[in-house]
Amino acid sequence: MKPCIVTRVLAASPRGGAIFRVETEGTFHRVVASGAVMPRVPVEGECWWISGTIRRHPEHGPQVHAEKAVLMHPTGKMLLAFLKGPRCPGIGAQKAAKLWNSLGMALYAALGDPADPRLEDCIGPDLAGVAREAWRCYADETAAFEWCDRNGLPVRLAQRLSAIYGAGLSAKMEENPYRLLAFANWDSAERVAAAVGVPALDPRRLVGAVEEVLYRRLDQGHTAVRRAELERLAERRLNHGGAGVGAVAEALDQGALVPDGGDLLLGAGAAVMERFVARRLIAPEPGAQMPLASTLSAAEINDIVDGFDAASAQRLTPSQRQAVAMAISAPVSVLTGGAGTGKTTTLRALFHAADALAIPVVQAAVAGLAARRMEEATGRPASTLLSLFARLRGGASLEDTLVIIDEASMLDLPLAYTLLRLCAPTTRFLFVGDAAQLPPIGFGLVFHRLARSAEVPQVMLATIHRQASATGIPAASAAIRSGDVPEMGQFGGEGTGVSFIDCRTGDILQRLLDLSAAIGDAQILSPLRRGPIGTATINAAFSAVHGSGPRSGRFAAGEPVIWTVNDYDLGLMNGSLGRVAAVSGHGLDVDFGTFAASLSADRMENLDHAYAITVHKSQGSQFERVILPFEASRIADRALIYTAVTRARRQVIVLGDRAAFADAIKAPPRDQLRECGAWG
Repeated sequence: MKPCIVTRVLAASPRGGAIFRVETEGTFHRVVASGAVMPRVPVEGECWWISGTIRRHPEHGPQVHAEKAVLMHPTGKMLLAFLKGPRCPGIGAQKAAKLWNSLGMALYAALGDPADPRLEDCIGPDLAGVAREAWRCYADETAAFEWCDRNGLPVRLAQRLSAIYGAGLSAKMEENPYRLLAFANWDSAERVAAAVGVPALDPRRLVGAVEEVLYRRLDQGHTAVRRAELERLAERRLNHGGAGVGAVAEALDQGALVPDGGDLLLGAGAAVMERFVARRLIAPEPGAQMPLASTLSAAEINDIVDGFDAASAQRLTPSQRQAVAMAISAPVSVLTGGAGTGKTTTLRALFHAADALAIPVVQAAVAGLAARRMEEATGRPASTLLSLFARLRGGASLEDTLVIIDEASMLDLPLAYTLLRLCAPTTRFLFVGDAAQLPPIGFGLVFHRLARSAEVPQVMLATIHRQASATGIPAASAAIRSGDVPEMGQFGGEGTGVSFIDCRTGDILQRLLDLSAAIGDAQILSPLRRGPIGTATINAAFSAVHGSGPRSGRFAAGEPVIWTVNDYDLGLMNGSLGRVAAVSGHGLDVDFGTFAASLSADRMENLDHAYAITVHKSQGSQFERVILPFEASRIADRALIYTAVTRARRQVIVLGDRAAFADAIKAPPRDQLRECGAWG
């Protein structure tokens, strides 16, 4: 297709991509573009260069399925569509026509020159300002799209590059092509560097190689690296013998690297975040925070907790009582404990004490499901951290407030840094979680380091309560937590406890299908997304067998599904599990337990099948029964097994190689292999 004007957006996805109508030379087309091709939703009046193939839809007729989409400057009278579109509110068709009739092609120059009075003469100073600002933003974004396309880079980078560099993008990248490493890979930066003639041992390339190593290590969870290792990896990137030593020295001279004790080195950004978090949580400035209940004696706090015991007809353990006193007395504290040890009961008691002392409390979690479980367990409002951040940026204050972060093992360094930057110096924190669970997906370790710090008050709940103990799961999880292989008998059908089915990896899929017919409701948790036991493989096989009802796209009535993004308009959090209740003309009706949602076709791309979900996605959830297919892999460690086992209330069934399973439990968990700064 030639350059075309967007005339109407028919459907849009929050992750990019859309279905929309365009007009080119008087001909109209319906275009379907995925998020990979079109990283943001187009706006009516914009000009896009689109190429793709035409396919006939049974209902909508011919459609262009876009394979490439690049935002463009309009030419000629196509500018009218931009001026009367939503990017220029208040101008409309009449004023746009007046501008064109008055200025013709000179309108382009007038839009780009604030000193040109002709816009003001036609439509007044206010609307002239609107038009010029919209044109400037559009021009910057268009230039970024064209620059990415010209340099063989994904156009999805264009918006971010435009937002940061604006009209100076091309000049900034020519000045130092390795700025691109914050957005793209080494090969892309090297391609741009070669185009502008950067020499092999240029300081920009040397420092770029160091930064590339640091970025890749952040992807693996590390914030620090040993100097010798960094020199070795940088030399490999540079493909030049001996260049790694000079690269690290140059990066230190330029401040791109920060020493952190011994031979540890951190990137400048990671060092700033780690040190800020350490100052705020480990060693706050003297007098910056006073305990919330500093004037209360231990006896007074005990009296308050006794009131909870009486009201709830249960008695807290000494450790639970200690945890309540700690949380209302210490500026920063940590509550840890395994499955069945009573963390939720402790939180309810803490709310009771906070109410008695008029202490405001806010609770949040990283994952939406964890926040929802927290709310259900305590009977008090809870939110995701991202939602809390939005409130704080909107002007909310947490001065003299106790903030409880649940499932805090999921808290990575950037989230912790953002939370602490947005909170007042007088905000208090209680971090609740289990350090034996998986480390966060993002880089850094926060909760795991706090739980090992001698400087942060903490209570570990170790007593397994009778009701939880009866299932046998807490005893098994405690053994796994300690690196011991629990006793696991052969599977004997639906029941309680932890059992093992010995089988080869190639047989696991069929055994899973057999199990689904043999027992009731059970959730499959896989360590992986891909491969013979990955969620993609399992879900495809189960959908082929069980998805026999009426279908809409990939999904059939009755199938389990998982929502994969945070959507506050729908009230759905990433990881929300549901079941397709019905297939209708508009798409799907999905029952998410607490409410039902009607999902149109464009929103269905945010759904996946949930016969199997990853162990990471399961964090913050609980299921009656869990089935864990297992094979040896880089990520299948003790923490992953422990996290999977503790998701079950009644029964756990493991399938795979028993020896490999035992080896994974005995080996140190991967979080202990993360290299981070010395702040903890």
